[in-house]
Amino acid sequence: MEANKSAAIKPFGIAAHHRVPAPPSAVRKPLGQREIADFPPRHPVLKEASRLPHRTTAREKMIRFLFRFVGFWILAGGFVALVVDGTRSIAASALVVTPARSAWTSLSPASLDAVRVRAAALAPWLWDDLLSPILDLPLFLLLALIGLLVMGIGTARRRSHYDVR
Repeated sequence: MEANKSAAIKPFGIAAHHRVPAPPSAVRKPLGQREIADFPPRHPVLKEASRLPHRTTAREKMIRFLFRFVGFWILAGGFVALVVDGTRSIAASALVVTPARSAWTSLSPASLDAVRVRAAALAPWLWDDLLSPILDLPLFLLLALIGLLVMGIGTARRRSHYDVR
């Protein structure tokens, strides 16, 4: 009868006297000085939990809101530019479109020249092949594209119902 008591298995199949104490190096070292080998292997349930969707923190929500807010105002600026172009088109009885370059020149010609010089110094193709054609776009279109891009950055990623992870 006593032999059965000593052979009794504790919960989870581990007898109390079979527990292995943690190595002294894992207990005594400060957290920043521990090696990966000092930590016990991860439990299978914890491995599965690490694959769960990422929870959004308050800081991430605030930054996303800021991107959406700024993007909304840039998009609103594009809508205002569209209304101004529409009003000018009606007054002129012809299609009038304001290029982004002329709007930037009317606001601050010195900053446009500074950007041109800096872009040409960085890479000659940058101004001629990339920035100059972008500035030839209508202002309302450029502002709408930038606003939608910034709003898209601030949008949370939606997970598919069929995503296995």
